[in-house]
Amino acid sequence: MDLDPMLISGKYWKIKLNRYETKARIGAYQHERLLPQRLRLNVSVYVEKGSAPVNELSEVFNYDRIIEAIEAVVLEGHIDLQETLLERTAKRLLKYPEVAAVQIGSEKPDAYSKAESIGVEAFFSKDKERTKNQ
Repeated sequence: MDLDPMLISGKYWKIKLNRYETKARIGAYQHERLLPQRLRLNVSVYVEKGSAPVNELSEVFNYDRIIEAIEAVVLEGHIDLQETLLERTAKRLLKYPEVAAVQIGSEKPDAYSKAESIGVEAFFSKDKERTKNQ
């Protein structure tokens, strides 16, 4: 377990989706526009804890929403940049009232023959979204 300040605060659950793999039309170069590429994502969603103990499935954030957000963005069509994919996915997740923040990363495992992958990571929070929209 890492020393994550949001977890240390005791106010949030951190829900993690690790190494989710999908195919996406992503890339700014012409050869990347021809076929979908393998894309790997790691997503952590910080969900506000309620004051009462959690005992029922209906009382927690539905994990499927993370995959649904990724796949909805992928289905929108070609995306030039991994950064755009991350922003759009995080924005979808931040629409849920209980989600306070999203840490998200993507990797293109087939982009470079001499590297395991090339990727981007970012952190988005509702506080940053409010600031951006004012």
